[in-house]
Amino acid sequence: MISILLLVATIGRIFSLSAWAVNSEQPIKVMTFNTGLVCVGPGCILAEEDHPHERAPLIGHWLKAQASDLVFLQEVFSPRDFEVIRKESGHAYAATPDATSGLAIFSKYPISDFGFDPFEWQGSNYHDCKRLVARVIIGVATATITLPTKRIRVVTMHQLARWQDVQGFALPSDQITPERKLILLKLRKLLDRQDPNLPLIVAGDFNMNQKSEEYPFFERIIGLQDAFRTAKRKDWKSFCTFCPDNAFVKAQDSPGEGILDYIWVKPKSVQVERADILPDAKPLLSDHRAVAATLRFEKNIGRLPESKPLDGEIAQLRTYFEKVEFSKFCWFTSPTAWTQRKAALEFLRP
Repeated sequence: MISILLLVATIGRIFSLSAWAVNSEQPIKVMTFNTGLVCVGPGCILAEEDHPHERAPLIGHWLKAQASDLVFLQEVFSPRDFEVIRKESGHAYAATPDATSGLAIFSKYPISDFGFDPFEWQGSNYHDCKRLVARVIIGVATATITLPTKRIRVVTMHQLARWQDVQGFALPSDQITPERKLILLKLRKLLDRQDPNLPLIVAGDFNMNQKSEEYPFFERIIGLQDAFRTAKRKDWKSFCTFCPDNAFVKAQDSPGEGILDYIWVKPKSVQVERADILPDAKPLLSDHRAVAATLRFEKNIGRLPESKPLDGEIAQLRTYFEKVEFSKFCWFTSPTAWTQRKAALEFLRP
């Protein structure tokens, strides 16, 4: 009789442990990394050069060594580089919108519902018609990742830096332009369209540093939490992902601008166990350092927090774009700027 009871108890314990294993949420490691697969330095920004391609297989090997479950990449502008990194990294699944966006998602788990929403404008001041030297289509890539016990929604983007011309930056990353506010408003609308029942991760290169005017605006508009702050890293304001001691950063004649790359998570649905900036690889692979986070997904799912009223902000932006004027020089050299201004006013229409 005792042996039968022990057998029943043992079987019950096995079933109990099995149920626990099925119901428990295992953490995943997430990474975002701007690969810098462009020609760096004055005179060759975004030029079609051969030498950036030499770093693609090295980046793939390095990603494999990091053993991340989910990776967001930026500045992978070549389909050839995308395929090389995909092969060398060992990730079973990968997706990219197109070569001009530079965005890519690599995952150990299935990717579905992949989409891309382009922005109709760029992030530099409209008065600077030379900004269109950046031959890219910025926007937001979205996808669903199917983990063993849960589906999650992921979003990645690369906010353009504010470039005056090919020689350097027009504004430092501690300032915010009306055009960038416009992009963040559209990002918020895109996030509102995501399934509210799924955990949400937003990651990428946002070209805003942790001390910038844009950071609190982003946090308020988007309604997400920065993984560094959520992980209670008290030293996070001293971190950098675009660092002054990086050789590629020096080649761009830039002083470095702190943290430009972030992982943002949806409150109450994602627990950040750890968040780190990875050291530069050797040999040097990019002008950026990667951001990695270990995330665990909670059961308490819900919509993003409601944004504070934006009517005043939208009215100010509408007034700004209505008053934008272009020189005749811009009319002939950058007719796209006029199209973007029209799209901005349509987006801000009451």
